[in-house]
Amino acid sequence: MEDQQMASNSRAQGKHMLPWRYLAFMLPVLFLSGVAAFSYAMTFSGATQRQFLEAFHEGGNPGSGYRRNHAKGVCVVGNFSPSRDASHLFTSSVFSIPKTPVIGRFSVSGPDPYHGDTVKAVRGIGLQFHLANGEEWRTAMIDIPAFPAASAQDALEFFRAGRLDPVTHKPDPRRVATYMKAHPAGARAARLIGLRQISSGFEDDTYNSLNAFHFETTDGAEKVVRWALKPEQDVSKGEASDTNFLFHSLALTLRQHPLKWRMVVTLADPNDKESDASIVWPTERQTIDAGELTIESLSDAPTAACQDVVYDPLILPSGMHPSSDPLLAARSSVYMASFVARAGEQRERNLEKHGS
Repeated sequence: MEDQQMASNSRAQGKHMLPWRYLAFMLPVLFLSGVAAFSYAMTFSGATQRQFLEAFHEGGNPGSGYRRNHAKGVCVVGNFSPSRDASHLFTSSVFSIPKTPVIGRFSVSGPDPYHGDTVKAVRGIGLQFHLANGEEWRTAMIDIPAFPAASAQDALEFFRAGRLDPVTHKPDPRRVATYMKAHPAGARAARLIGLRQISSGFEDDTYNSLNAFHFETTDGAEKVVRWALKPEQDVSKGEASDTNFLFHSLALTLRQHPLKWRMVVTLADPNDKESDASIVWPTERQTIDAGELTIESLSDAPTAACQDVVYDPLILPSGMHPSSDPLLAARSSVYMASFVARAGEQRERNLEKHGS
């Protein structure tokens, strides 16, 4: 089975996690991508790619050949249409092209591609925009309002704190509590995550960039921004119906009609910190309705388009630039390390299958 396909045979499904527990599996898209093959020895304030992959491995039962986090997912195809406000303000061609093809992937957090869906599992969406001028924009978003770490080293400690006990197969609450006590930013973000509205499925969820970026403007300046995808579908309360209820609901809905989200870009004030994804910017900040994302259908064949896509946040078109957030470089590098690891496992599996 390819890693972009929904895993249909679920292993034993655990009980609903308490807030500290499900936080241990929430680094969805926040650590799996890359542009270049960085060395495993590369460090980010003391944290290495290998240490991150080991932390993901300890977070559950990873599937051979699957993504190290958000292993359970499904490919989708669609398009993006920008708004007039965005085309007048931002220079990137994604906001001037009338319709841009998009390849996406919906997923849930965790390294086990067969784990049953839970209501509180962190959901993600990765998007690859194919611009008419040959450029690409890749972005990965999740459905939490803040990230419980402000640096790569803190993120590594967060994942280690949430690793599963080999006997109970659950995180040790004392270890998670110790992390939160030592990391006030993580504890603050965890409180916000615990209070967030949980929708019924992928199709009525809101997805956030969390990290900040710089968008060039038509007057020659730059704006520090974050963005969110907000559903045009009515939002209803989440309730589990079977072990794959998130994916079954998505497939059923897309067979009936496309799904749509508004891309809402938030503009930072000078006092807003662009380098800390654990901080939520005030709700009174100026926002721009930047356009509409339409997801048209699933693409779940063995050769589905998102299979080998690395949703690296540093693959940006002209007119967009990374901020000073240290998590961006860490995400880019660790994502590539994950890709290299799973690609090697897939190659070994193919050699065994064909006996050569």
